[in-house]
Amino acid sequence: MQIGKYYKVQVGAFSVKKNAEAMLEKLKKAGHDDVFITYSGTSGGTSARKITVGSKVRVKAGAKTYSGGSLASFVYFRDHIVKELSGKRAVITYGGTVVAAVNVDDLTLV
Repeated sequence: MQIGKYYKVQVGAFSVKKNAEAMLEKLKKAGHDDVFITYSGTSGGTSARKITVGSKVRVKAGAKTYSGGSLASFVYFRDHIVKELSGKRAVITYGGTVVAAVNVDDLTLV
């Protein structure tokens, strides 16, 4: 996943800290220097994924544009790419063409 100018790679998600630490040591022994552990605070199988620039998303049924306008019916059935994010405002594209600005709460990750 591209984050700004960088690419992010996750190699695991563990509910037991000891297991995360064991994986960290395994990666270090394999020669990977820039490895670290983060804590997301989520549990129960919920995803810590969030919408970022470059995310593939779907627009929730009934959603409006960010300014309250209507969207064409086909918009709800296509996968879109997030081009810009500013607060709760997300600009989505389809095939490289800007479709609309929508509220990020009206998007789901695909």
